Amino acid sequence: MRTNNFSAGPLSSDDADNARRRRAELLIKIYYQNIAEIAIISANPLILYIPIDIDISGFVQNYRRLFDSIKHRSANVICCTYWYFEKEKHVRQLADTVRQYGTDHPNLKFTFLANTPEQNELFAAACLDTILCNHNALVDERLFFPIEYAVRTIDAVYDARLAEWKRHRLAAQIEKLGLIYHRAPVLEDAAYVEQIKNELAYARFFNHDDSGVYVTLTPNEVNEALNQCRVGLCLSETEGAMFASIQYLLAGLPVVTTLSRGGRDVFFDDEIAITVEPTPDAVREGVREMIGRRLDAGYVRAKTLARMRGHRERFVELVQTMFGEAGVERDYAADFQTSFTNKLLKRVNLNSIIGMLEPGGSIETDGR
Repeated sequence: MRTNNFSAGPLSSDDADNARRRRAELLIKIYYQNIAEIAIISANPLILYIPIDIDISGFVQNYRRLFDSIKHRSANVICCTYWYFEKEKHVRQLADTVRQYGTDHPNLKFTFLANTPEQNELFAAACLDTILCNHNALVDERLFFPIEYAVRTIDAVYDARLAEWKRHRLAAQIEKLGLIYHRAPVLEDAAYVEQIKNELAYARFFNHDDSGVYVTLTPNEVNEALNQCRVGLCLSETEGAMFASIQYLLAGLPVVTTLSRGGRDVFFDDEIAITVEPTPDAVREGVREMIGRRLDAGYVRAKTLARMRGHRERFVELVQTMFGEAGVERDYAADFQTSFTNKLLKRVNLNSIIGMLEPGGSIETDGR
């Protein structure tokens, strides 16, 4: 059983903390130089699926070697967007980048998945190929679900990085609070982490074991944690569609959210989610309201699955169209059902992927 003991380990001085942070950041940097999130949906025709955010230069830098390796063959690249993407300057920068790639890589075709109708319209207006498909629809519902007879003793849980823009302080009035965080605290802003450790010291820190050491939770462990809680919190003002928001709903938790930009509200309605002012008092009262509604966890999940279905269908239709354009007779709907993986993405060695895609390489598609 994990407690709320939150400790970085035996080293406590500022110098030791800074040294540990620098070493961790260096290791992460080295690791990610050759690691990318990508899925090969199909080898014939070649269809790749990758995430992007508003750092377009980073997108180009991360995947240039990959795109260069396939510039002499026809390929479709489907891009999901991981951040709020409704500022015209960001859309314009993306469109300019795609046009540049169209010149240098004429055999590549990019299609973008928009998290919101507004984003979809902006992308279309910039002459980008786009469909409305919120990336939360690609979260695997088999991983997050209500556990029968679960004992929910925690009033609200916030699954979010320990980063200031996540606004943890808005949960300060919730007495029974749980926190989940997938990025190790040593990689976050040290001052903010210390503040949260002190201000929310009473909370259940799910990612820390009995000795206070940070551990990464598996999806199964995240689901077990969610099933100890009654309500899920979404407190940031701006980000992407927020994977945690859909995981709450699939596990049967109603949501308390602040007004947001990025697309997490696409799967909300006024019955299973409530929007409150960004104040600790308002968040506390919102949690009380949602607990008081006594919504059945299975009902919350069923409503969410119904909303996800349309987005998945559009994604399947997109890939099926690509098959048709390539003259390939293949039923992607059947493939999708049998080979679907969480978020469609996994971290892979970029050199290995490039080797697969080079002439004579053997392309592994995980059944897709």
